[in-house]
Amino acid sequence: ERVLEQSPQHYEGLQCMGLTLHRMHFPERALPYFVRARAIDGTDAELLNNLAIALQDLGRLDEALASYDAAIAQKPDFTLAIWHRSRAYLLRHEFARGWPDYELRLVSEDQPRRPTAFARWDGGALAGRKLLVYAEQGLGDEIMFASCLPDAMAASGHCVVECSPKLETLFQRSFPAATVYAARPDKAVPESVVGAGIDVQCPIGSLPLNFRRARAQFPVHHGYLRADP
Repeated sequence: ERVLEQSPQHYEGLQCMGLTLHRMHFPERALPYFVRARAIDGTDAELLNNLAIALQDLGRLDEALASYDAAIAQKPDFTLAIWHRSRAYLLRHEFARGWPDYELRLVSEDQPRRPTAFARWDGGALAGRKLLVYAEQGLGDEIMFASCLPDAMAASGHCVVECSPKLETLFQRSFPAATVYAARPDKAVPESVVGAGIDVQCPIGSLPLNFRRARAQFPVHHGYLRADP
């Protein structure tokens, strides 16, 4: 604030003020600073991405997509902007455009590497093949994406589900035709499962890439989780 009082057009000051307010969960207050900075330099990919995120948080998706596109035009390999743009597409229910780039979450340095590796399912036929679906992200995401497990179970010869220990008994009740086990801290697949043979694996957040590419593919159901009586 002191910097901007002395120099209202201070480019870095405007950017930092916008970032600070946005990280304090005030996107409506952050937005004017990003807009003022864009008026000074509309070719800064980082700024255009931050502006787009603020617009997206405010529900202004058309404007957010335009800003993401502008950022990516300036920096075609801007992974973060491409990933954030995928979430804007998903919010607009443009699933076929959103899910492919949503896969970029898997290249994050924060994504833990799995010690037991199997071939990644490429979306091909699963008939007669054993598919390992493993948990990722938080509990809420894990529960949400589990709505695709019935599709994976129907498509594969057999489905093995690695889930959070907190969800193990719930998933065992809800998906009795699958093999369900709790993830270990090291993410290693138990020998009992490996010994039974795994053909391909898929992170649970990638199931919609194959099973939810259009609104018509979201099933009408009355709940897919079964509580303990």
